[in-house]
Parts: sequence; structure tokens; C-alpha cells
Amino acid sequence: MRKLGKRVLSLLLILTLSLSLSACNRQDNWNENEGKKRVLATTTMLVDLVKQLAGDNVHVTGLIGLGIDPHEFEPTARDMKRLKDADMVVYSGQHLEGKMTDIFEKLDEIGVNVVEGTGEIDKLDLMRWESDEAGAGPYDPHVWNSIMLWKQVTDNVSKNLQELLPEAKEEIIENTKNYQKQLDDLDKWIGQEVDKIDSDTKYLVTAHDAFGYLSRDYGFVVKAIQGISTETEATTRDIEDLAKFIYENDVKSIFLETSVPTRNAQALQEAVKNMGKDVEIGGELYSDSLGDEESGADTYTEMMRINIKTIVDALK
Repeated sequence: MRKLGKRVLSLLLILTLSLSLSACNRQDNWNENEGKKRVLATTTMLVDLVKQLAGDNVHVTGLIGLGIDPHEFEPTARDMKRLKDADMVVYSGQHLEGKMTDIFEKLDEIGVNVVEGTGEIDKLDLMRWESDEAGAGPYDPHVWNSIMLWKQVTDNVSKNLQELLPEAKEEIIENTKNYQKQLDDLDKWIGQEVDKIDSDTKYLVTAHDAFGYLSRDYGFVVKAIQGISTETEATTRDIEDLAKFIYENDVKSIFLETSVPTRNAQALQEAVKNMGKDVEIGGELYSDSLGDEESGADTYTEMMRINIKTIVDALK
């Protein structure tokens, strides 16, 4: 019955979008945005990226709001209309927006310009999460925690923006070069900051497994209560095992995340306390979303700087 429901939903989605597209000229509404192309990006990181590259040449809006978990996000009817009406839809991919995978495929089938941000990354550069015996398994979608991978996403999005806006191609190319330079500088700064942490205290314990690439690139040992997706539920055994690891390795701090409820981290802290040790909350990290302007973490580069400073201050 559930399978039938999904099929009916998919058919209705195709029918609704197809009828809407054929019933009206999609360009009729662009006057509301001073003639600018509309780009709809799923995550806040991608919204910022499009702004950095295209500047005022596009009208870019976000689908998934600040602090909202992309793993669990499901679009509303209004969101579906925005997706249909966009000149370009940019999503992260690798199942980050896990409940929207079928929707992106259907949008592509009916001719909406859909761009997978991670689509041009060499799979050899991606990490797998809990690979099976054959070496398969889902890829880690949290690519923005690797400057190297985010640079590849930048190139891919830039290329597609140049195709969407040929009249602004040279400006986008120049913006891309400047932004790539910012990313190189950020990478160098992160390396210098992380070097302030003693190697025997570089344990990064977080709410869910969003920081694997940070571990790989900068030498952290990352442990998480939940898996790569927050759709996976942490069990009592998971919390007990991680509490034991914290106790045995004298881990100094654990970290909350802005997009994940705090209850599991609090349960972990209590489990460690029951073993006779206190572990501090080292702060709150931006994992699957940027922050607002007041937080100072409203751009990708500033979000990364704030995260690194929070980690270093807690562990050094």
C-alpha cells in the first residue's frame, strides 16, 4: 500500500508540474525580479555560493531555511511551485536532501534546469560511510567541510551559472577566481589554527557524523552520536559506547550542532558523568546550515572560521 502511495504521488507530481509548465510561459513572472533569472538553491551554503559567484546578476533564494535539517526536509506545495518556476535549481546531492531525491529527478525529466552541486566531484575524492564488504555504501554528503571539495563544487556551480547568464560570463569567471583565492586562504588559516591543538587531544565528538572531511583534511579523530544522516536514530548502546570512548581517551569536550536537537548530546554527557568523569560542552557548531547575520556565520567562509575557532578554543 505504501509503494502504491509513492507511485501515485510521483505520477501526481509529474502531472502537476507538467501541466503548470505547459499552461503558462515560465518567463512571465520574471518582471517581479527586475528581469533577473531566478536561482533556487536548497542549502544556505549553496545560496551563499551563488551570491558570491553571480552577485546581483541573479535573484537567488533558498529552499531550506536557517538551522533546518536538510536530511529531514520535505517541500511544501509552495516549495514545489518555487522549484517549478526557477530558471535554475541547485542542490547539494549525495543524498544530503534525502527526501527530495525523486523530486529532483522528476524536475529534470520535465525540463527544469537542475544542477547537482557535487555532481562533478571525482568519486575517489569522496568518503563512504560504513562501507560494506564490497566497498560500497553511501557517500558522505557534507562536502563543504573540505575546502578541496568545496572548490570543486564552486567550479561546477560557476560553470552552470555562466551557461545560464552568458551576458555575465566574464564577471562570473572573475568572481570565481577571487572566491577560489578566498578558499585557499581559508584552508591555510584552518591548518595554522588546528596546529594549535595537541595531537593527543584532537578528538571531535559531535551530534551527527557531519565532520568526516574535516577529520580527513586536518587530522581530527571524529566520533558522532548519530550517523551521516540524522534520519538514523542513536540507540542507548550507541551512547554508551561513545561515553566509554570519551572516558577511556580523556576527551575534553563534546559539541552541539545548530541543526540537530541537543537531547542526544545531553544524554551522552550524562552517561560520561555516570562513569565518574565530567565532559564539557565545547560549544555549538554549524553543521548543515549557516547562521544568521547576527551570528556572523552567514557566509560559508565565516561559518568555517567560527566553527574552527570554537573547536580550537575547546580542545587546545
